[in-house]
Amino acid sequence: MERAILHTLRERLTTLCDQLKALSEDGEVASVRGESGEVLYRACELDSCHHLVCGSCGRAVGVDLPDIEDCARSLARSHGFSDVCQVVEISGSCAS
Repeated sequence: MERAILHTLRERLTTLCDQLKALSEDGEVASVRGESGEVLYRACELDSCHHLVCGSCGRAVGVDLPDIEDCARSLARSHGFSDVCQVVEISGSCAS
């Protein structure tokens, strides 16, 4: 019985991971690699995703960074790129 449950859980986890990867590739969620190598997913706007992330508890706060967005668009344009998006994650320790 335990073996069947573990098999079902693995299948569901694989399906979930595949769906998250597809959402990331479609720009629906942002993916970043954590310090220990795991992939972390966060819901974001389609063209930019900026977060302050607590390294202790994992709390994430979305922030608006218009200067970085302007810089990314300008940099992309100067190199002939279009449809640019950026992901910025700033790590630190929150007050809680």
